[in-house]
Amino acid sequence: MRIEPETVAMWLFAGAALLGAATASIIGLFGLPLPWQATTGGAAVWTEAFTLHGRGLYDLDIPFTAGGAQGADIVTLFIVLPLAALVLARVRAPGAARPLLFAGVMAWLIYVYASQALGTVVYNELFLLYVAIMASAGLAFALALARAGRALPELPAALPTRTLALFLVVSGLVTAVVWLLPLVGAIRAGTPPPYMAHYTARVTDALDIGVILPACLAAGLLLWRRAPAGLLIAVPLLSLEALLLPMIGMQSMRQIQLGLSFTPGELIGPIGGFVLVSGLAALLLLRTIRALAAPG
Repeated sequence: MRIEPETVAMWLFAGAALLGAATASIIGLFGLPLPWQATTGGAAVWTEAFTLHGRGLYDLDIPFTAGGAQGADIVTLFIVLPLAALVLARVRAPGAARPLLFAGVMAWLIYVYASQALGTVVYNELFLLYVAIMASAGLAFALALARAGRALPELPAALPTRTLALFLVVSGLVTAVVWLLPLVGAIRAGTPPPYMAHYTARVTDALDIGVILPACLAAGLLLWRRAPAGLLIAVPLLSLEALLLPMIGMQSMRQIQLGLSFTPGELIGPIGGFVLVSGLAALLLLRTIRALAAPG
């Protein structure tokens, strides 16, 4: 059986991304020592006004970001990587369902490790690994989308196209409200944005406003016109949104363990809203994959 060079390349890039993500998430979650890590603490470089995590890979991070990073590590290690291995094993099967789902898994790795590399956590010894995962997952993502695009000349009739389109457009508008309002308010007031702490970049804001927001709107408009390209954008976005539910749960658990507390309003409001969006995205993703797999 002849295997195309494109498939071999996709497996190699995906394998590198999965191996790197497994290494990074295990080290980040369990605080394993690194042989090249300096023995002297680096907390002295930061002002004492901040409470740092104090141990492990995220020892220079405040509890909020350290807990958030470890929550993402839990989801990566116990949900995303096993799912990626299962889908990768059958990604050459006919149809667009498996390569699209695989692209969604790679989108998670791109988003998480691009965020880590660009500054959601303080620089640490795994910086180069974060960059390598981001690059490998990005190449595997592109190859998976190319395979899915060739297998998707038109949208299946069973696909809830209008529902998907409306959900993605609303998701984009909600993203704009959540991130733009605090930033615009901070710019008008001449003050740093909320939760700035000792970080100098607003990485999540930049990625969500500059990538996720326009991708949601573009996918929604394309799907409304029943263009297959819209589905190539939509499935990775739905995958990211569906993973918000376990990620926020694990992040909140780790942040509470590190000493943070949340008011009922914070739990019911923003966290509850993200949980609702994540649940709807998971249902739509399931309906989409079923519609794509139905003919086969």
